[in-house]
Amino acid sequence: MTMAGAQFGRYRLLELIGEGGMGRVYRAVDTLTNRVVALKVLHPRFAADPVSQERFRREAKAAAGLSTPHVVPIFDYGDIDGRLFICMQLLVGQGLDSLLAQTGPMPAGQAVHLVSQAAEALQAAHAAGLVHRDVKPSNLFVDPNGFVYLVDFGIAQAAGESGLTGTGGAIGTFAYMAPERFTGGVADARSDVYSLAGVLFELLTGRTPFPGAGLEQQIAGHLTQPPPRPSDSRPELGAGFDAVVAQGMAKDPARRFGSADELAAAATAALAEVAVSPQTEPGRPREPAAGGATPGRGRLLRIGVLATVVVAAVTAGVVYAMTRTSSHPATVHAQFTVADPQQPFDTKLAGLALDPAAHTAYTVDTKANVLRLYDTGTRSFTATVDVGKNPLDVALDTANHTAYVVDYDDETVSVIDTDTRAVTATFPAGSTPNAVAYDPGTHVLYVSNGGDQAVSVIDVKTRAVVKRIALDGRNYPNGIVVDSANHRVYVSYTFGPAVTVIDTESRTVTATIPAGKTASSLGLDAAAHLAYVGDSGDNTVSVIDTRSQKSLATVPVGHSPTSVAVDPAYHNVYVANANFSPVGTVSVINTESRTVVATLPIRGWPAKVVVDPGTHIVYVLDAYTGVSVVTPV
Repeated sequence: MTMAGAQFGRYRLLELIGEGGMGRVYRAVDTLTNRVVALKVLHPRFAADPVSQERFRREAKAAAGLSTPHVVPIFDYGDIDGRLFICMQLLVGQGLDSLLAQTGPMPAGQAVHLVSQAAEALQAAHAAGLVHRDVKPSNLFVDPNGFVYLVDFGIAQAAGESGLTGTGGAIGTFAYMAPERFTGGVADARSDVYSLAGVLFELLTGRTPFPGAGLEQQIAGHLTQPPPRPSDSRPELGAGFDAVVAQGMAKDPARRFGSADELAAAATAALAEVAVSPQTEPGRPREPAAGGATPGRGRLLRIGVLATVVVAAVTAGVVYAMTRTSSHPATVHAQFTVADPQQPFDTKLAGLALDPAAHTAYTVDTKANVLRLYDTGTRSFTATVDVGKNPLDVALDTANHTAYVVDYDDETVSVIDTDTRAVTATFPAGSTPNAVAYDPGTHVLYVSNGGDQAVSVIDVKTRAVVKRIALDGRNYPNGIVVDSANHRVYVSYTFGPAVTVIDTESRTVTATIPAGKTASSLGLDAAAHLAYVGDSGDNTVSVIDTRSQKSLATVPVGHSPTSVAVDPAYHNVYVANANFSPVGTVSVINTESRTVVATLPIRGWPAKVVVDPGTHIVYVLDAYTGVSVVTPV
């Protein structure tokens, strides 16, 4: 019997969202703060078990004592009516084991990106003198933005303690457990490094390091067999990843990497060795770059069977030109220069909004908690404005020189005067806000709320939520686009197969349009009544007639389309593809032929794309290096 619907102290339990061996996790409301939270409650059958109680308390204390964004924030813990609980931030996403089951072996860049974040969490734990002792995919939680959290510190111990319990039983998961854990040796940070190297192997290959029908075979593998080699199943990965796994999973702890950070650095170096083209998909051979060139300036790029590629170095970057067997040659703009970011720095950027008249683009830095201003003339970042915690998106009211930033952790909107570059106000934005759009005709903000599965309608004059529009299902809204002329708002989802349509006059949901497997990004041509929906589930873009709400075409693009922008005048749609490798791409779709006419390499992990309607210059935000500039020529 669950407690869903009950009042538990100051917490109102809304629904059961997870259950493990020791506890149940509820989506709940903290009535004191009015915050939606995740509440983990010790299972009744362990209420009288002192060992289970101690593990539960240890999990709360261990996680609460760590200062890293990759461990779930703990708001409170204790007991209510004799039941132990942990109150923590509500996360939306899935375990890495579930993600792996959906994707199979991952692109090397994606695997390294995920493991590197887990390494950052372990580094913080080890610095605090803690050994996690159960590093595995199901204890790595991935949110819709690809952000990793290390969870379940229930069996964590101080470094140097034995890997055995007092009764002689090993604690942990055998598939990833270091050899010394089976033999009574000392468990320290290198035991977690061993497990993380095993996770890296599994992400690359889709199987555990030592698969076996029984526990005895798994244990024997850890104790006696050499570390597995990723290249045995994926030759394109080369010897670099073999060496990383071999050192990370060395039988002797002294021969392993000395820290989780060292493992992540070695994996990143191995990735650089194999990344000779944008193609890093598992199970598909990489095509060598023409002339043996590596990605970057001067590289030849194959852009499709209908294209002939001509490349010449120019001062702005690289020219990508093509001739097409098109019936509309006069309307095809498929020749571009690509300029890499000029100011890469250690950060994580999200959201991108453009003010063409002010020659400024705005993006948010989720690590530094600032709004960054980018000068489109000098192509450099020029200023920052402090905002709330974990900002995820930005929208502009250019007429009134105002920027609106949604702060995920604070659940607020920061209002910035773009002339004075100062925050002038903050106001509530609903539970876990992750995207924002502004309607200049009605002076209303629309904020998608992942925690509430809703859209908040906010009057910017009164700074109040005037309506919360419930969205059907549990698909996590993460993108929102306003069609002011046609009085509509379109909502895309991280996990959902459809786009939701909201009427801005009645403020009600009027339609749900099917759009592939995972309708996760959207661009709009309002005048043509067309929506272009990026589907990260099958790597396509659906062309939707917004009047008939029917799909007109499906266009294959690159791996994991994350953002879509439309330039109606040039008949182009630009699709940012993450690719999860050091080289992402932008697919250029001609709106008349509805085919990809160019595929442009973009350094890093493209997260957002916008177009200047006046100059037709395209700005592509990489989450970790800055802004690339694509110029039609």
